[in-house]
Amino acid sequence: MNQYDTHSALYDALYLGLKGEKEFYVSESLKIGGNILELGCGTGRITIPIAQSGLDIVGIDNSEGLLKEANEKVSKIKNLPGNVEFLYGDMRDFSLEKKFDLIIIPYRAFLHLHTPEDQKKTLRNIHNHLNENGKLIMNMFFPRIDVIDSSINTLGNAIKQVKTLENNGKKTIFYDSRTYSSYTQLIHQYFIAEELDENGIVTSKQYFPLTLRWVTKFEMEHLFELCNFKIENLYGWFDKRNLSDESEEMIWVVKKS
Repeated sequence: MNQYDTHSALYDALYLGLKGEKEFYVSESLKIGGNILELGCGTGRITIPIAQSGLDIVGIDNSEGLLKEANEKVSKIKNLPGNVEFLYGDMRDFSLEKKFDLIIIPYRAFLHLHTPEDQKKTLRNIHNHLNENGKLIMNMFFPRIDVIDSSINTLGNAIKQVKTLENNGKKTIFYDSRTYSSYTQLIHQYFIAEELDENGIVTSKQYFPLTLRWVTKFEMEHLFELCNFKIENLYGWFDKRNLSDESEEMIWVVKKS
């Protein structure tokens, strides 16, 4: 079971995306046009707006629960201008008969790859699915030491309340707990969901694990070179500002070479 399948119905409430991310990917997709593929499409938060802009797009994810949510969203939209298709698959070894002009990996989905071998396997698979001069665009957080350190306090790992949902008189409070390993570059994250009754008594508690591996700027440059991609642009946010020490995100635009 994929780690998101346990809480796919809550995905959109927990994972809100990043400011300007959707608009950036729609704009870049319109600029390039042609056939588009999204890897790690989730519930279609980026996929569907691209289709609504009139472009054809395929979305791939390895969570059946998230794909179900995505298909339910599409079923409620009348007269979608572009064609959208959601497929179950793994970015490391998916195999499609057609090639694409643009492949995107939004919302840090590349960080689900925990080893250099999986990263290279994915990039080479993407390379094989791109048309000549096709492009890959993806974003991931910029691993700043001060941000990582802010999740640690003098007692150890900090637990932070991140969201509250209310439904039919019941309240669900979500907490975020993270541990970082400098040695493995892995982030082990837990969303903790506490459901409270009308009297404020906790009636249930669930834990949703998530593991990501952060990558540095120089790692990505080396990976792109190994896998025959040429870097066209590297941005520090979706407004295309330059990457700097204060940046929160790395947004890569690379071309098949």
